[in-house]
Amino acid sequence: MKNAVILLTLTIGLCWCQKVDVTKFSKILTVEIEGQVYGSYVDWSKAFGGSGGVATIGASTTRTWRGFQGGFPISESNFYDLAGLNDIAKRAYEYRKSSVSMFTIGTIGAIAGLCLMVLGATQNQVNEPLCYTGLTISIVGLPFMYIGGFRMNKRMTPASFALQVAEEYNNSIK
Repeated sequence: MKNAVILLTLTIGLCWCQKVDVTKFSKILTVEIEGQVYGSYVDWSKAFGGSGGVATIGASTTRTWRGFQGGFPISESNFYDLAGLNDIAKRAYEYRKSSVSMFTIGTIGAIAGLCLMVLGATQNQVNEPLCYTGLTISIVGLPFMYIGGFRMNKRMTPASFALQVAEEYNNSIK
């Protein structure tokens, strides 16, 4: 507690002495890239009659990044909303919402199927149809849980685009 008070006092004193505009700092958008990957990858949106080629060489492929405003983490949709890109913010919100829904539905299905299998196997006479129904529900639920969980850790847009948006936004508030 004593260290926090000293740090706060030094920070306030430093801002007062240098006349730093703290409100401007609280509006700055920053991006933390969690895993940078370079190389070639297949862009399926451009394949089969789309514009451009199928492979992109030397492009940044990471979609694992976090946005911050003034040093505090914010969601991808809030990041783009603050930058004034409302259409991308809405799509990012829907992407996150669908990912959470997929994970939730898949988890409920996997657990419900497991419960049906256990219920069918623990009866006096093994109820095979109940076990097979539970197995089927679990098999259907597991991919939804896996894909939803995988998508929850990724962003809708690549980190390179987020960096560009943050730089443009920060230049506009100077």
